[in-house]
Formats: sequence, C-alpha cells, structure tokens
Amino acid sequence: MGIVLTMIRVELSPKELNTFTDAMTTFTLCENQLRATVFNAGRFISQMRAQHGLGILETLCLGTGSLCAALFIPTMKGYERAILNYETDGIVSGFSVEACSEGWVRGYLREKHIPLTAPLESWDLAPFFGEGFVSVTKFKEGATEPMTGTVPITHKNIAQDVSEYFLQSEQTHTAIKTGIAFSRTGEVEAAGAFFIQVLPNASDENIQKVEQIFTDLDSPAHLCAQFRENAELIQTVFGSLDPRILSNRDVSFYCPCTRESLLAKLKLLKATDVESLDDPVEICCTNCSSRYIYSKSEIVSD
Repeated sequence: MGIVLTMIRVELSPKELNTFTDAMTTFTLCENQLRATVFNAGRFISQMRAQHGLGILETLCLGTGSLCAALFIPTMKGYERAILNYETDGIVSGFSVEACSEGWVRGYLREKHIPLTAPLESWDLAPFFGEGFVSVTKFKEGATEPMTGTVPITHKNIAQDVSEYFLQSEQTHTAIKTGIAFSRTGEVEAAGAFFIQVLPNASDENIQKVEQIFTDLDSPAHLCAQFRENAELIQTVFGSLDPRILSNRDVSFYCPCTRESLLAKLKLLKATDVESLDDPVEICCTNCSSRYIYSKSEIVSD
C-alpha cells in the first residue's frame, strides 16, 4: 500500500471546479479608517461538504462556521492559528473549526447528522441552537501558551455571535455577514462572507456610512455569484467609501493531517490495546474525514 502524505481530498465535479472562482480580498475603506475582507467561497464550501459528506442543514451550519473562521486569517500575523468553537445545548450541538495563517481551514460538526422532524422552512439556524458559548483559542507565533476568549451565545446566529466575540473579548467593533446558496437539487450554488472592522481612527460619520451599506447589503452568496471578481464586487458595493485593496489570497478547506502523524499517535497505544483492535486498523480524521488504514504490524513495529 502506498503512503498517503496529506489529506485524502475528495474530488469535486467538473461543474463545481469550473463554476467557482474562490478568492479572499482584504481592503480598507474611508482612507484607512475601516478594514474589510470579502471571501468568495463556493469551492471552499463545496470541498468542505464533499470531505464530510454533509446534507444541506449540516453544510449550512459547518459552512457558516468555517466562513467565520476563515475571516480570522487576515487578522493574523506571522504563523498563527485560531480555533473557533461554537457549543450549544440545542439540536445542533455546535462545531469546532481551525484556521491557519498559511491559508487553510478545517473543522467538524459535533453531531455529523442533525435530526430533522420536518423540512427546512428557512435558512435561519436559530431554532436549532440552544444556550451555549462561543470561544476562540489563538496560537500566536512565539507564544508559549495559547490565549482563549469566551462569550455567551446571545444571537443564535453564528456570524453575529462571532462579531459579539470580537466586541466583548477583543474590544473591536466588527460586522460579519455570511451566505450559502443552494440549488433546487441541493447543490452549493454560491457562498461568500464579508468582514468589516472599525479601526481606532474611524470617525462616527464614516462608521454610520459603512453601517448603512452593510445593513442594506444583499446576501454575500448572491453577490459572489453575481461578481466573479472581488475587485468588481468591492467597487460596486463600497465604491463611495474609497476602497483600497491591500491583498488577494487563496483560502482552502484543507487539513494537514498525514498518514504518518496518525500512525505516530497509534504507536502510543499499549500492546494490549493494539491487540484488541481489528486488523487492519482504520482511522478517520475528525477534521476532514480522511480515512487511513494500517496493519497491526505497522503499529507495533519500532
């Protein structure tokens, strides 16, 4: 058997590969008084869904969380990671998503199959959430210990609750809006996210202008489907606010798991525990659902 070096990527269809033009663009508004990001993410969400084999509700939940986690990437410096945890006591118990400054995001639902007693009537996830917490753990380059901030879930809306985290835990006024659109047959048609953060020198007048535009903003998924190029989208939506593009980058749903790294963990098992396992041993990566197979002799070998 050949050695698998990285995540076992589920291949997307030619239609999915040709339809989406993913890109994350960071820009400033009002002469550097506000910082913003737009993420066109149709392929990103399609890859996440394919990796985990998710239904529509599951895709909407984990996809929204993954979009929010991806928006942490432009705020990172050097090599940094952030883990976004959303935990509730509702039908949807939450998710855990990790984002890395290298440009990848991975994660999983706590309950992979969410029970439904009736067809979805809207894309509002609030009825599926209960009480709980949002926490963000950051692993900064050079830091000896990670830092975690936790806030209660107050909106039962993932994007708004993550915005609340920024306000309460980092004292930064932030607005996040996400969207995932599906076709009548349940395929991902488009996905996108917007992120706007107020900088210390922002005037009240400019903040109000941006707030009004953001409030009136169409679904990010619809806008990303309409404009294949982020630059055109930004100019169309924010053109009156002097947008200045800072960077463009790729962000992928990707997991750096390897066959060797999981084998190293299996080798930590006691010989008696290995003996109780089936042969061969199959291990599934929680974050991307890649499946790796090992013989018992591999596990117990020096």
